[in-house]
Amino acid sequence: MSEFEDQIKQASSQQNTRWLISSISISLLLLFIGLYIFSLTVYTIQIEPLEADEVSTQSVETGFGFNYKQKVFAFLDKTSLRVSATGFKDKELVLKDHVKDGVVAFDLEPKLALVSLQTKPMTVVDWYLDGRFVERASSLQQELDPGEYVFSAQSNYYQAIDDSISVKAGLDVNRMYQLSPLTGTLTIHADVPSSRLTVDAMPYELGDVLSKQAAKYAVEVSAPGYYSIQEDISLDKKDLAIQRHYKLRPKPIALALNLQPKSGVLLANGLQIKPADTIKLPYQRQLIFEYTKPGYVSQVLQRNFKPGEQFKLVLSLIEQKAAVSINANVESDIYIQGQRIASTPATLQLLTKEQTIELRKKGYRSVKQTVTPNVKQLTKLQMTLYTEVQARLLEAKSVYVNSVGTEFQLIKPQGQQFTMGGSRDEPGQRANEFQRKVQLERPFYVASTELTEYQFSARNANSNQPLVNTAWEQVAVFCNQLSLKEGLQPFYLFRGTEYIGFEAKANGYRMITEAEWEFMARIYQRDKKTTFAWGDQDQVPAEAGNLADAESQLARYIPRYKDGVSGLANIRSYAMELSGLFDQIGNASEWVHDIYDLTPPDQRVMYVDPLGLPRGNNHVIKGSSYLSASKTEVRAAFRDGSASPRPELGFRLARYL
Repeated sequence: MSEFEDQIKQASSQQNTRWLISSISISLLLLFIGLYIFSLTVYTIQIEPLEADEVSTQSVETGFGFNYKQKVFAFLDKTSLRVSATGFKDKELVLKDHVKDGVVAFDLEPKLALVSLQTKPMTVVDWYLDGRFVERASSLQQELDPGEYVFSAQSNYYQAIDDSISVKAGLDVNRMYQLSPLTGTLTIHADVPSSRLTVDAMPYELGDVLSKQAAKYAVEVSAPGYYSIQEDISLDKKDLAIQRHYKLRPKPIALALNLQPKSGVLLANGLQIKPADTIKLPYQRQLIFEYTKPGYVSQVLQRNFKPGEQFKLVLSLIEQKAAVSINANVESDIYIQGQRIASTPATLQLLTKEQTIELRKKGYRSVKQTVTPNVKQLTKLQMTLYTEVQARLLEAKSVYVNSVGTEFQLIKPQGQQFTMGGSRDEPGQRANEFQRKVQLERPFYVASTELTEYQFSARNANSNQPLVNTAWEQVAVFCNQLSLKEGLQPFYLFRGTEYIGFEAKANGYRMITEAEWEFMARIYQRDKKTTFAWGDQDQVPAEAGNLADAESQLARYIPRYKDGVSGLANIRSYAMELSGLFDQIGNASEWVHDIYDLTPPDQRVMYVDPLGLPRGNNHVIKGSSYLSASKTEVRAAFRDGSASPRPELGFRLARYL
C-alpha cells in the first residue's frame, strides 16, 4: 500500500472519531437542556409603590435564573432577587420564601431625607416640628420620611419663623433663616434723685424711655452712701415694655469712738450700743447720743448724718460725787474696793455709782453693804458687826438633820446660870453628885435622840435602837469622821489610835457634856430647876420612859409602873420630854463627854461651859436606863462613871455652833 493510501485511511479514521465525539456532546447537551427546562420555576414580580415600580431594576443575586420584564425564571430553590429604585431602599428576597400564588411582592420603603436648618445670626432658638417641640439649639437636623412638614423657630428675642417644607424621598433639604430682632423699651427710676444709671456699663439718665433690641441687659443703679442695685433684666417677647423703680438701701454710719472714761453705757436714739473702737449703725438721718457711767455726769450729743458717713464720736464725762455717812455699833475700819479709807463714824464723798462699803474689826465678822450715793440727799448707813459666834448664831438653823439621819436642835443658853448636882437634902442624893455653879454661854446643837446602831454603822440597817456595848473612844473616832465628812473641825484629838484630849474651840461632833445634859434635863424650857426630867413629883408618870417596870421580870423594878417594853426600845418610842428631847428618861443611860472625876469642885468658882479634864480612865454616865428602878437613878442629878461599855450604856451627840 502506497503512502498516499495510508494517509487517506488515516484521515478517514480521524473524521469518524470527530463525528463520534460530536454526537456524544450533542446528546449530553440535549440531556442537560432537558433537565434544566424540567427544573425551571417562573415567578411574577410585583413592585410597589407605583413610582418605585416605574424606575426599578432587578437582578438575581444568588442561585440560577434570569429575569425578563416582570418575570423571573429560577432553577434553584434558594434563588434570590434584589430590587432597586431611585429614592427607595434596596430590597432582596428569596423568591421561594415569599411567593404567593406565583407572585412575589416587593414593597419598597422610601429613603429618608436629611433636613438641615440654621439661623442667622446664629443664636439659640426653640425648634418646633408640626407644632411639637424638638429641641433648643442654634441649628436643627432631622431625618424624615417624604411628606409635608411645618417647621418653626421661636426665640424670646427674635420674631418667630414658620416654614412649610416638602420632603422628597432621599433628597436632603438645607435652609438658612434670617432672624429679625424684637424691640422694646426700658425705663428705670430710683428713689435717690442723684443716682447714676448704667445699662451694660453705658450711662443713661433715670426716667428716660430707652428703646432697646430685645436682649438681656445688666442694669446698675448707684449713689454715694448707698448700696448699689444690680439686676439682669430680660427684655423679651413676654414683656417688651419694662419699668423698674428701685429703692436704694443706705449704707450704715461708721463711728470711731473716743469715750472717756471707758466702760460706760452708750445710747443711740435710746438703744444701747456695745462700745468698740469702730462701730456701724443703721442709717438714721438724726442720731442722739447719750453716754452715761455711774459716778459721772451724763453727756448728750445730737447730730444729723448722711448715708454711709464716717464720724469720730468724742464724749468725755465729768466725775460726780455725793456724801455718804457711815456709822456702826462698834468702831471699825472702812474699806472700799479693798483699800482702807477711814474709821467709823465718818462722812465720805464718793462717786455716785454703786459702792460696796466693807467694815472690818478684829474679833468680828466683816460686814458689807452696797449703796449708790445720791447728789440730792445725804446717804446714811448704820451697819452692825457681829462676833463670829453671833454671826453663826444668826445664820444657824433651829433644827437640821445631819448626813447619817440624826436630828439636831439648836440650843441658845444665853449665859444662863444654874447649880449642877444634888443637894444634901435631896432624897436619893449620892456623895459623887457634887454641886457646882455653871454658866452656859456657847450655843450648841444637841441630838433629839440617842445615837442608833444604824446611824453608827449602816451595816446594822434594820436597827433603830440606841447604840450600846461600844467603847467611848470608838464613838469619839466616829464623831471626828462625821465632822470631816460635813466640813466641820474635829473635836477630839488622837495620836494614832490613842485618845489624847480635845479641841475646845472646835465645832465638830462630840458627846454631850455633863453640864449640857443636866441643863436640858432640869433647866431648859422650864420655869425653875426640877429634880426629875419630868418635873418634881416623886411618882414616875405613866409611860414616862423605858424603865424597869413591873413586867420586866427584873429583880428590881418600879411597882405599879408599866412601859410596855422589857429591854431596849427603838428611839422615839415614848413621848417627847419637856426639853424637846427623847429618852433622857430611861431606855439607855448616856456616856457623856466629861471625865469622871471625884475631886470636889471649888464652890467659889463659876464654871463657864465646862468640858472637864482632857484625859482620864472613866467617863461620866448620865440618865437612867431600862434597868433603872430606884428614885436615885431616875433623878436628873444622878451620875456614875465607867471605863468599859455596857449593854444599857448609850450615847447622845452634840456640837458647838
